[in-house]
Amino acid sequence: MDLLHSPLHDRHAALGAKFAEFGGWLMPLEYSGVLKEHASVRDGVGVFDVSHLGKALVRGPGAADFVNACLTNDLGRIHPGKAQYTLCCDDDGGVIDDIIAYLRSDDEVFLIPNAANNTEVVARLSAAGATIVDLPFAVFARAAEVNPRGAISSAEAYWWHREWLKQGDAYDPRVAMRIRPGEAVSAADYIELLRQRRRFVQDVGAALNGCDAMLMPTTPDTAPTIAEAVASDESYFRFNSRMLRNPSLVNLFDGCALSLPCHAPGGAPIGLTLAGTQCQDDRVLAIGIAIEALQPGAN
Repeated sequence: MDLLHSPLHDRHAALGAKFAEFGGWLMPLEYSGVLKEHASVRDGVGVFDVSHLGKALVRGPGAADFVNACLTNDLGRIHPGKAQYTLCCDDDGGVIDDIIAYLRSDDEVFLIPNAANNTEVVARLSAAGATIVDLPFAVFARAAEVNPRGAISSAEAYWWHREWLKQGDAYDPRVAMRIRPGEAVSAADYIELLRQRRRFVQDVGAALNGCDAMLMPTTPDTAPTIAEAVASDESYFRFNSRMLRNPSLVNLFDGCALSLPCHAPGGAPIGLTLAGTQCQDDRVLAIGIAIEALQPGAN
């Protein structure tokens, strides 16, 4: 599949961006390094390229009233020219997507949805009697701040590997590229990152309180050949970032997880990540066995 490019792609490339695939788009992952960019956003300002987000225009007599009947928030609370965060739900009240709605007039609303869609997985489990609740889970929005560009793991990896890295070509260049940024993480920065991570782990646990587990469909991917994966830095980081999307998040909140196949026959392989918080391995495994028994062809 050919990846779409943002109108700002050439500008990102000129600034030295490292790219990765996201939702069918080739998007910038980082530029000059995790610590420099993190400090720049905290002390100054950051700009986010939103070109890859979905776009839908609802136009016609009564457009605002029509959209208001479909989404959870109340467009009547804002005036034309303003925007509102809202949710699109199914008939049972489950969240299909979160959306930004721009009210242009009573007869025109511009919607910005996301691309994620796990309807088939939710429908399958719901039909089997499970209760599925879609949670906003705002705590996950802090993941990039808690562990900016993998600063915690790179700092720890550099401490362990720093002497061997001096041997030059003893490491795969792409592995060394992930480890070396840890050299720039000071002891004070590392301690602060760990403090934020402890708070993050506590907040995730509190958000999941009362829930048996968390369900996260994986990215639909067929495993690449070695030749495809190592063809270039771009392809390597594209495959790597997609495969690590769910595990990276679960590792950050020190959770436990497993993945079960849930794709349609003949479709791109998709796993259903089933995750729990610290020390919930037994519960996650038990739920996994129950879900596995619902899969087509299970004995």
